[in-house]
Parts: sequence; structure tokens; C-alpha cells
Amino acid sequence: MDSFLARARAIHESALVLDLHADTFLAVRYRGADIGKRHRAPLGWAPFMLHCDIPRWREGGLKAQGLGLVATKLMTRSPRAHALATLEIMHRTFADNGDTLALVRTPDEMDQAIEQGKLACFIGMEGAHMYEGDLSAIESFAAKGVSYVTLAHFFPNELVSSSNERTPTVEGLSAFGKDAIKELNRLGTLVDLAHVHESSFFAALDASTAPCFVSHGGARHLRDHHRNLTDEQLRALAGRGGVVGIIFFPWYLSRNPFASVSVVVDHMEHVAATVGIDHVALGSDWDGFVWMPRGLEDAAALPKLTAEMLRRGFSEADCRKVLGENFRRVWRVAANSQGSR
Repeated sequence: MDSFLARARAIHESALVLDLHADTFLAVRYRGADIGKRHRAPLGWAPFMLHCDIPRWREGGLKAQGLGLVATKLMTRSPRAHALATLEIMHRTFADNGDTLALVRTPDEMDQAIEQGKLACFIGMEGAHMYEGDLSAIESFAAKGVSYVTLAHFFPNELVSSSNERTPTVEGLSAFGKDAIKELNRLGTLVDLAHVHESSFFAALDASTAPCFVSHGGARHLRDHHRNLTDEQLRALAGRGGVVGIIFFPWYLSRNPFASVSVVVDHMEHVAATVGIDHVALGSDWDGFVWMPRGLEDAAALPKLTAEMLRRGFSEADCRKVLGENFRRVWRVAANSQGSR
């Protein structure tokens, strides 16, 4: 075995290994995937789903996984109802696999679940359009286990504009958006700025009293794509204590759709060089209808990413920060500031 890979596997055994975003419940809901069973690893860059299941999370050394709650207008005309139905499936899945999975809502609950030998699962709502403009829905979704909210997904909504738009529909943050962020801060629900238009990104940062983060994205300096962050955005995010989870999808990271695992570390290195290693995290986007880099086929292959980090000269301490400690810090700060205005 490659010496770097052996060291990576050893680190994964004891480190908090946490990924911020996987859309695994798309496969569960629409393909009937049983995440309790090991599926075949994708061949090459295909398929677009089935990158994750409990056995492969275990094999990859994952201790915690953010799970996306998805309900785009391409899928439904009733996003709130659709999201609530998916939440029922999520809760049922957690109950059916209660010996290995635990739904967690706070960093303390995450640590407790990990101590019990379970994979700590936390839910991220991918798009605040699921609130349908109802401020009271924020607390309702939080009560059902939503720990973070991506303010936008593919389209603008009542709060903000999406990065998909060339010209923002919502300039900055709407009045409802400001009220929504206050409510999210009050509840200790994290604000995620992935998919958010640049103008709305800065407005949301200014409005939030707790650190924000980006669950899955990259550095625009290396790949000029609307889903990636400019250096100015990186500095603003880091200045408020946030982190960016580096996405694994090669097309967002490089113009080479068959790029290798090294391209993920390229983006990690750029963020670290620009704002410091304390602001880098993992944001795979597994199962998000994307393909993975060569050498990083699925969740079981995650130690290969850590091995590449070690090969590039990352210290073990820095690897541990990227693998999970950085995000846990952000989550803890947000939890401790709950209720502040």
C-alpha cells in the first residue's frame, strides 16, 4: 500500500471526518436505494448517483455526513410538501438503521453520536424556497431536523438570487430574506451560501450574526464558474469565521471533465493560501447527479484524497482541520450564538 494512503487511513480512524453535502436521498427516494447495503462503486465517471451507502461511508472513515433536502421547481410545484415528504423518508431511514445512523441537530449531538460509533447525519435544506415565503416554516423545518439552509438552489426565491442568474432577480437580500436570516440565527440553524448569487452572498454575510459557510463550492481563481467563489468572497467569508467545503465535481474545478483527485486539492491549496487552512472543509456533492474525479470514485475512496493532501505537504494537523475540525468550530460558534441579534 502507498505509504501516504496508509497514513491517510490511520488519520481517518481517529479524526473527525465530516462531509458537508451529499444528495443521497435523491437515490433513496427516486431509485429506491437501500443505503444499508453496499452498492457497486461507480465505474469511471459514471453513474451520477450511488456514490454513498453506510458500508462505504464506514470504509471511507466518515464520522459525519451532511445530507441534502432537495425539492426544486423542476421536481415539484409544491416544494414545501415535497420536502416534508422527503423528511419523512429520511426519518424512516434513520430509524430503520438506528444501530449505525443518528440524526443530529447540534455539534454536541454529533459528538455524542460519534462516541456511540454511529454515523452522525445532519440535514441541509438546499434552497429556502421550500419555506414558500412563510417565516413560521423556518422553525417547523428546524424542529424536523434541518440543521443548515442553503439560501438558494438553482433559481431565485423570496430571499435571494441564485448564482445561475447573470442579472440578479433579487438585489442583495429581500426584506423577507433579512427576517429569515434573523430567525435562522435565533434557532441556531446554519446559513449556507452555496448556489447564492454574488450580490446576495455579501448581503447575507452582513445580515447574519453567526458565521456562514459554503457547503459545496470551489475557487473561481482556478476555474471561472458561477458556482465558485472569488477571492473577495473567500476573504469575506473567512473574515466572519466561515468555511468553504470544496466540491468534488470535476467540471466545477477544472475544464477537464476527467480530472483526477489532485484537482480537489488544488482548490484546497488556493483557499488555504488566500485565507488560511482554518477555512477549508469537504463538500463532496456525492449523489448530486454529478460524477467524481478519477481516483475518488465514491465515499469508500475518501482516504485517497487525504493521501493526496499528505503528498502535497499538508501536515496531519492541517488534514484533521480540513476533514472536519474546521466545520465543527463554525457549527459550535453558531450554536453558542443562538438567539443573538
